[in-house]
Amino acid sequence: MRLEPEPRPLALRLGRDGFVACAAALGAAEAAKSLSCLDQHAARVLGPGAQAQDLDGEQRFKIHLLYPWAARLVTHPRLLEAVKSGLGTENVLVWFSEVNAKGPLSKRHAAPHQDFIFASLAPNDAVLTAWLALTDAATEMGGLFFRRHSHLHGELPHCVDDKVENLIGFHCCDSEFLADAQEDEDAVPVELAAGEASLHTFRTLHWSGPNLTNERRVGLAIRYVRADVGRNRRLPCRESAMLACGSYDPAHGAFDLEPPPACDAGPREREVHADALARERKNYFDEGAT
Repeated sequence: MRLEPEPRPLALRLGRDGFVACAAALGAAEAAKSLSCLDQHAARVLGPGAQAQDLDGEQRFKIHLLYPWAARLVTHPRLLEAVKSGLGTENVLVWFSEVNAKGPLSKRHAAPHQDFIFASLAPNDAVLTAWLALTDAATEMGGLFFRRHSHLHGELPHCVDDKVENLIGFHCCDSEFLADAQEDEDAVPVELAAGEASLHTFRTLHWSGPNLTNERRVGLAIRYVRADVGRNRRLPCRESAMLACGSYDPAHGAFDLEPPPACDAGPREREVHADALARERKNYFDEGAT
């Protein structure tokens, strides 16, 4: 009998705790340059003077399909090394990315939730979220909290939360579990410096508070999936994803492949981006999906 190698330490910590704070994925200078590019995107879509924290709705989503600099971020070698270790494979897709930003003294927050509510992906261990800080993300700036071991409790019930300050539109509505989650020693704040990242599993309960400082907090949430990930229900249409590393055959996978951008928001890039978001919008909002 051939013995399988032991899981790497990062994978062990993810399996035990449900999250891990990684070493620096980017250098500080690279994070600052990426933030400047993101501000330029905001100015492009919103007008002169707009910055990352002003982005709203679909302006925040899948920008790695619009700009080569953003595609380089989500496929950064140091970040992918951690993701490959966590997912246990060389074959990884970027399914989604979104800008998470809070301006100075912003009341915007993310209510406690699990990421599974945003998708119908299976199995649980085939999905990881990376949260990449482009500015410092201390607790008082609205940094992330994770509930240790919460991924071992399965899918918790969630309710729609349409408060404008809630960035995600949902919250966990298991009141007993939630009360414990936010009060006991297993509620762990993870503070990141610009260029650092955290990883968490698809069912790890996490949240963030308002920004109590005069500095903005900007990050990019990136959802990675194994190439063999599937869908756990029938959906109205087939979505798309971009190959991050390794190999993938769309004929045997759940996604069509998205081409990486060749230039900044060119006609082809905008077409690919619009198509990807239209597919996900249809699946997300179509109540007839079964």
